Amino acid sequence: MFIIIGLLLIGIVILFMVRMQRGLFGLVLAGIAAFLIIYWMREIRMMILRKPKSKSPSRKWTYDIIEDESVVTIVAEIPGPTECVKVEYKGNLLTLFGGERFKKKVSVQKGLSLSATSYINGILNVKLSKVKKIT
Repeated sequence: MFIIIGLLLIGIVILFMVRMQRGLFGLVLAGIAAFLIIYWMREIRMMILRKPKSKSPSRKWTYDIIEDESVVTIVAEIPGPTECVKVEYKGNLLTLFGGERFKKKVSVQKGLSLSATSYINGILNVKLSKVKKIT
């Protein structure tokens, strides 16, 4: 389709240039115009075919671990929406899921149990209680 439109434009420009500027000068101007039309048609085609860059899930990710005597709190920036945000805790590995295929793993100390999670405005708070060992 682009080729047909480009050829039509080139033909019109060549006819117009030759008609307005008789002789060699008209042909040179028509050649320059044809080159520019071909160049811009190619650029427009490449722009249409080029896929837009999507947000990469591997962008910089920030989180913080705050440790108290009885609670370990993890505060992390997670992309939403809320229904996509999920937390899994197994062994000493906390896996955080979010929107846009977001998935990150955080290694935490052993002897914790997941007690509470909250997600507000892109910030996930995970509270892990320290399990007291009975001796």
